[in-house]
Amino acid sequence: MNYRRLRFNGDIRPWVSEIIRSDKHLLLSQHEPSACKVAPLPKEAESSLQIGLYTSATTGPPKCIWNSYNRLIKNAQITAREFEISEGDSLLMMAKPWHVAGLSWTLMAENLNLDYTFISTKRGEDKQWVKAIKNIQPDYLLTVPAVLRSLFGYEDWFVPNIVYGGTPIRDEDYKSLSNYADTLYQGYGQTEAGGLISCQRLSTAASIPEGASRCYGDPPKEFKIRCEGTPDNPQPIWFKSPTATQRGFYDTGDEGFISDGGQLYLQGRRPK
Repeated sequence: MNYRRLRFNGDIRPWVSEIIRSDKHLLLSQHEPSACKVAPLPKEAESSLQIGLYTSATTGPPKCIWNSYNRLIKNAQITAREFEISEGDSLLMMAKPWHVAGLSWTLMAENLNLDYTFISTKRGEDKQWVKAIKNIQPDYLLTVPAVLRSLFGYEDWFVPNIVYGGTPIRDEDYKSLSNYADTLYQGYGQTEAGGLISCQRLSTAASIPEGASRCYGDPPKEFKIRCEGTPDNPQPIWFKSPTATQRGFYDTGDEGFISDGGQLYLQGRRPK
């Protein structure tokens, strides 16, 4: 075996430090070694450090995806710019650090030398999450829609900026979200892309149009998206970027369309 399995022990800083300083390929996982099949290392592993991540299983069984550490760092840097995160901001992240979003957010915070706290989420711990928000009072909360929905029952918390990705937000969630933040960043990403693909920025002070939950804005300038769909006839979304595991355009497996204004709308996974 020419890689080492790195399992999260609950402390984010030693974890990410080990990733940053590693001289051996790493497979990040919470799973037992026999729980999931590991994909073979790519040919480029001979010349560049590879990080293995498991997909989140929101669209099928988890699978191992290898990407280079350098590409993951590049995507994390782009992510910070797209979410308008800069030096001096404090972050609270609630996610799984062995998935691409959690890892990307952590690498982003380390790269900018930010003050950040990471909570690895487990179902039923919403009281602890609210307590952390109140104690830390971060500038940004980065998490997934399921966590946010579990917090809607609590009235006395607020974060200026909320970032979320993974499963889509719902249009009906915006009414609740407007009570807890000034600005929302809804991101679309994939493990194969190295993290973020595109995102939309929304102000809760403005009227949010129906269907906004499917809009993921414009891709970063380094990325290219190709899609021939329409609102009535969504088509495959093809993606190309310097941070993805593939060098040319690849089929994301998702369907959608690009609006007249150039914004990407995601309709969901393509039926198999």
